[in-house]
Amino acid sequence: MRSKQLFSIIITINILAALVGFSPVYSQTACHFSFFRPDHPDSTPAGQPFQVRTTVTVICDGAFDPSTDIRVDLTNGQNQTVISRSVYTSLTQPVITTTLVNTATAPLDTGTWVLQANAYVIGRPSGTALASSQQLFSVNVVPYTPTTATSSISLATTTTSSVTTTSITPTTSQQVVVIPTRTSTTTSTENTPQNTSTYYRIIAFIALIVILIGIVIAKRKKREAKDKTQVY
Repeated sequence: MRSKQLFSIIITINILAALVGFSPVYSQTACHFSFFRPDHPDSTPAGQPFQVRTTVTVICDGAFDPSTDIRVDLTNGQNQTVISRSVYTSLTQPVITTTLVNTATAPLDTGTWVLQANAYVIGRPSGTALASSQQLFSVNVVPYTPTTATSSISLATTTTSSVTTTSITPTTSQQVVVIPTRTSTTTSTENTPQNTSTYYRIIAFIALIVILIGIVIAKRKKREAKDKTQVY
């Protein structure tokens, strides 16, 4: 008798579970973070942007939404204001590993800046939160010094000074004056014998022509005198 009552109770529980139980498509099973680490710089200049790279590994067991959003919100640790949000969407798998990048800009005030990375696993399309995790960390905000501009100015100053010294060093008026004087003197000494010999050659050639002309004239006069004597 008691066994029949227990059997009827078990059947009743199964029927109620079937009527009130979970949907076969969206039966949710909780996920959990097996790894959660935000990588960030230890210090950053005031007013300058920087990145926080959060690597997570999520383990989910059971049947639930066909896709999953893994979201990381980077917030101000003091007032929980969201600074930036990064979302990675993947097909639901037993193990999901990804790295999400959040960007932040350091405040102008120097000192310790407390931040918090909030990670969530959200099923799609149901929008059900399957897991969450938070981690606080701090970044030291230091004064901003434009080192690049200073180095470029120093390089420009060095270049200007070097150019100035090199332009002054080789400037000697004696070298500029002496070199043309030597070349002009050498040219005149080399050209003088040539001009003299050419002049003498011209004179000798003219004298030779004069002599030849004189000989021709003398012969012509002798012929004329001889012709005259023969006529008389």
